[in-house]
Amino acid sequence: MAGVSLSLLEFDDVYAGFAGRKILRGVSFRVEAGASTALVGLNGAGKSTLLRLALDLIAPSSGRITLMGQPANHPVARQHLAYLPERFISPHFLTGGELLASLLRLHGIPYSRHAAAEECERLGLPDSVLEQRARLYSKGMHQALGLVACLLTRREFLVLDEPMSGLDPLSLERVCERLRAAQTTGVTLFFSSHAPSTVEQLCQRVILLQAGEIAFDGTPAALGALYPRRATG
Repeated sequence: MAGVSLSLLEFDDVYAGFAGRKILRGVSFRVEAGASTALVGLNGAGKSTLLRLALDLIAPSSGRITLMGQPANHPVARQHLAYLPERFISPHFLTGGELLASLLRLHGIPYSRHAAAEECERLGLPDSVLEQRARLYSKGMHQALGLVACLLTRREFLVLDEPMSGLDPLSLERVCERLRAAQTTGVTLFFSSHAPSTVEQLCQRVILLQAGEIAFDGTPAALGALYPRRATG
């Protein structure tokens, strides 16, 4: 229906905890199609837990989570998204090309070295990384190659857990530029971050978690006015 936005991800009064510790407490929000939303907060606030809940990697204690209009625990709900975990590390014995081919196979997508080299170039990686063994990679190279894999899937919804972790300033700028370009094609971004400058460059909306609860949900400018720099660290 015209004028009605599509919700790709929805949390409705979600609680989660482990070993007697409460991590998320009554979290509710929606991520709309075409939007770019950052999830911020101090370490231990529940950001990674929230993303894992969205992908059915862990189960909530209570509440409802829907993904692409389906219950999040239905495999079909995840077929239009790609996920980059925090601290992505490639198996040390694989080359970059072998890793990408394996990951794309899981999405039912054929590997193209030409397409992979183009994405590497956009992110500031030399295409020689496709022939190198992962044991030779820096932390930033692992992270960038994981993002290359996500982008090569051409999925409409990217869920990224600390995608800028380990990147040097030049690589960070390249990644932001590439993600901005992806947004112009209709890709929806939902990612966690500790980098205020990244949030300001990429997002129209920020969700701040504090002690497992949503303390703020609005624009980056409004968050900056309420919590100058310190809340997103």
